[in-house]
Amino acid sequence: MVTPATFVENVGWAVEWDGPAGNIGQYPIRRNDHGTRWKIAGPYLAITGAAGANVNSITVFTSRIVIAYSKGANVLDVTWDAGRHWFKAWMPGNIISVSSPSTPNGSSGTRGSPASMWVHVRSLGHPTSVYYYSSHTSGRIWRLDRARH
Repeated sequence: MVTPATFVENVGWAVEWDGPAGNIGQYPIRRNDHGTRWKIAGPYLAITGAAGANVNSITVFTSRIVIAYSKGANVLDVTWDAGRHWFKAWMPGNIISVSSPSTPNGSSGTRGSPASMWVHVRSLGHPTSVYYYSSHTSGRIWRLDRARH
């Protein structure tokens, strides 16, 4: 696995390598009820040699809402339907961390409700400046969080 497994509501999430040497691409995997069988939960999030960084971090908000990303890159892969669909969200800076404003362990929201989330980024134009972007729509819409500056 690329990322350690993270469990919320008895559902585990991680990112796995593909290929003969385990180095072609990375895709999300999921397992239910702390079972022993992982299943592919979406398309490739990164492919070796393609533009973009490898996915090296995952933040799980609920059993259905997950963000996969690469620290230092500027794109998030977001699902809010347990991996049936994945969407890319572009950040105007290099990602430092992804977290939830609700609890320290990153879980927020309840089944069927939108999760609130923050992305902490370092400015591309001013490397010493950091900003928080927030979403209260499970990653569908992101806004600069002026209260965090």
